[in-house]
Amino acid sequence: KALDERMEARIRYKAKEVERIQVETHREPEPEPKPKPKPTPEPVKKTEEEEFEEETLELSPEEFEEAKEILKEIVEEKAQEGLAGTNEEAAPIVEEPPPEAVEELPKISMKGPPKPVRRVTRKPSRKRVPVVAIILGIIVAGGLGFLGYRFFPKKTAKILPVAEQRYTFMGNPQHNYGTVAFITEDMPKPAWTLDLGGILSQPLIVGSSIYLGNEKGTLFCVDTSGRILWSKTLAGGVLSAPVNYGEDVVAGTENGLLYFIHNTGDIRTRMDIGGSILSTPAVIKNRAYVTLFQKGIRAINMEDKSTVWSYAPGDIFKSTPAVDGKMVFVGDFARRFYAFSVKNGKILWSFVSEGAIEAPPVVIDESIVCADNSGYVYRIRKEDGKILWKTSTGNPIPGSPAVKDSLVVVANSTGDVMGISLVDGKVEWTFSTGSIILSTPVIVDKFALVTTGSGEFGEIYAFDIETGKAVWVIPVPTPLDVSPVVVDKYLIVAGRNGQLFAYTTY
Repeated sequence: KALDERMEARIRYKAKEVERIQVETHREPEPEPKPKPKPTPEPVKKTEEEEFEEETLELSPEEFEEAKEILKEIVEEKAQEGLAGTNEEAAPIVEEPPPEAVEELPKISMKGPPKPVRRVTRKPSRKRVPVVAIILGIIVAGGLGFLGYRFFPKKTAKILPVAEQRYTFMGNPQHNYGTVAFITEDMPKPAWTLDLGGILSQPLIVGSSIYLGNEKGTLFCVDTSGRILWSKTLAGGVLSAPVNYGEDVVAGTENGLLYFIHNTGDIRTRMDIGGSILSTPAVIKNRAYVTLFQKGIRAINMEDKSTVWSYAPGDIFKSTPAVDGKMVFVGDFARRFYAFSVKNGKILWSFVSEGAIEAPPVVIDESIVCADNSGYVYRIRKEDGKILWKTSTGNPIPGSPAVKDSLVVVANSTGDVMGISLVDGKVEWTFSTGSIILSTPVIVDKFALVTTGSGEFGEIYAFDIETGKAVWVIPVPTPLDVSPVVVDKYLIVAGRNGQLFAYTTY
């Protein structure tokens, strides 16, 4: 069905001619005519598909070569016609004359002289098998592939956001917002500096736009050239990274207000949550999971802004939740780590940690990795909360662990950066920066990026995650409390002095 009628007609001509030559070469004496049998009812005509199913598809080596020769001529001709364009009118279909009336093969327009038909000697004892069905089958597969490749455009691969069932702080377990790596062993050089004022929050990256707030209550949108696209004044300081939801940016303030702002800068709406928002909301599908400083956690319907469920034990919550499938994971300052049901907020399980938890957890396959202020890193089985291993770093861990493959990278507040095996919790390497670290490590390609801040200065470190060696260090003229981000060809970090710094290796 997929062949056009022109191709089918030409195939039949060639096949008929081959059969005619074979008959002439091995003609046997014609038998005496037999009396005509009585007419019988005409059998039900079978479809081409049924006839094809009943064909015996065995071919001798000679027959196979014969089929290949015919197929080669037809494919070459179709390729020439396809490359010449698709706007020519179809040639009329020629009725097939009976084999005995054929004097010569029809002339076919193609580049170069037509190839002679090969005369094939067949063994008399072997039953001749029609080759038309074989050729048609091959052409259907090959012809459709050629036509599809020639006349239908290929779809270009497009990188899309992972849609889904899972939310992790800063986009993924590496905390790099899914960026394409550009970090190398060459130390980046300063590109530009932008003074925004106030103590700046952790930036959010959406496409090529950078969103961040400050403790004065201003939310900024900046492009990669260091130009402010827009800014909005909100009621209350923005102390944590905003989060992306469709075409909106969602930002929480210390006054307990959750703002929904279009990416053009228009404030769509705001809602009063009823408690200070000091961490980034976890937004997935049509739900936002927000922790309130002294009022627990709340699940909000993003469509009608209603509260779906809430849990308020009276303890301090300062961590961004992680969401995976039907479960929400978060820890509190009372040393308890929870797994809630996404549907109704029911506590599925919990465990008591060694210290208060303010670092966002990370979901890895069927387990969760989290850290506490007593310096412990945990790997927990997602299904039932069983602790698979726990490892001490010796000092509080304020930032989320970063995970890539089988390595967990953590940084404690006294400046130690560690690589820990995800499999068994064994410490693979340790590097001491000698400075305070309050941020989350970011993994880009084979490098872990960590910021520090002591006194009046800060630093950006790049570590080789395989060896733990520092590849380069960038000095910054202000303490750094938040993680660096990578967008396009820039490495960007927000300073405590209200400045945004951009570096590049290009």
